[in-house]
Amino acid sequence: MKLKERKEHVINRVNELSDRYILGELSTEELREYGELRRELEVIINGELVEEDRIKAEKPREMRNRRKRGKATERKIAKDIGGKRRAGVGQEDVAAGMFSIETKHVRHFMTRMEAGLNQAFRLKGNEQIALYVEKCGREARVYLNWRYWLDLHGSKAEGK
Repeated sequence: MKLKERKEHVINRVNELSDRYILGELSTEELREYGELRRELEVIINGELVEEDRIKAEKPREMRNRRKRGKATERKIAKDIGGKRRAGVGQEDVAAGMFSIETKHVRHFMTRMEAGLNQAFRLKGNEQIALYVEKCGREARVYLNWRYWLDLHGSKAEGK
């Protein structure tokens, strides 16, 4: 029997027995069953609460770590290009001259974009920079490896 089904069964049986308990109509065997079922119900409910608390505790920790990684990425990008990290809602992450930069720290690049950049890198000539262009309807986006962008615009971290 699944936990949810067992919980429903225990609740129904406890309700049946509790009415008779109040009236004093339980046999010794039923009284023992009533006590065991109440303890079991308490364990089930406490287990659900403990699991719920564990999930609630993990979420904020995960969100704090995500924010820390994002802020560290913003600082690194700002340092690389000599820009200024601008934290706040409604503002770009990094301001650097004519560039307004929005950063995202991701665990994995989108497969299609990564494959496109890799192909562009493999096929480029010695004096060329690999770009990946993605078009959807009338909109097109250009993706460029960060290292190449720094080569084009100079890295403040390296003293250029």
